[in-house]
Amino acid sequence: MRHFRQALTSDLPRVWNDPRTSARDRKRMLRLLIEDVTLVKNHQIQIHIRWKAGATTSLERPLPLGAPDLVRTPAEIVELIRALATEKADAQMARALNARYLRTGRKHSFTRLIVRHIRRRYGISSYAQHLRSQGWLTVPEIAAQMKVHTSTAKRFACEGVLYAVRANDSGLMLFEPVTGPLPQAQPGKRFRDRRRYPQLASKISNEVQYEA
Repeated sequence: MRHFRQALTSDLPRVWNDPRTSARDRKRMLRLLIEDVTLVKNHQIQIHIRWKAGATTSLERPLPLGAPDLVRTPAEIVELIRALATEKADAQMARALNARYLRTGRKHSFTRLIVRHIRRRYGISSYAQHLRSQGWLTVPEIAAQMKVHTSTAKRFACEGVLYAVRANDSGLMLFEPVTGPLPQAQPGKRFRDRRRYPQLASKISNEVQYEA
């Protein structure tokens, strides 16, 4: 039997990996080679194997994930959302994550509500909150500075005279703080001749409804 165990030990990898070896045969081989196995659970699982020949082998393995961990959003995706939140609203982030074929901890596609839930759970500021912390202004605030009606302030954004973005999924418009003199309403002068940000004109016009 001793010589048989020695032969089995030397030939174990080939026999074990042979597709013709059944699970039942593998269990039999282990019973022939192993005296006992001791498991100790701490911050990791320690595995102590005592072989029939008297030698011992010790291994460490991470603890298996609990049910909440199995469905928790991966940390790398949380950090990606943290980065994207400085430049995109929740729905835009969901589209960006899905475009990368990323999935939630439950293997679902991302939606606006799922992204918002993840942000709030991990204390990630929204795009609008990020901009507000940088001093960006709401429509009433910029209108008050310019001493114009709010619809005029929106028109300035839609025409590319002021720099503004859609800051959330409800259409909130926020304006970048203006450096230098504020633009003034000039009846009779075409907006396109006053544009500072021509690339924004069509984009903002499509995103934001404003009064003429």
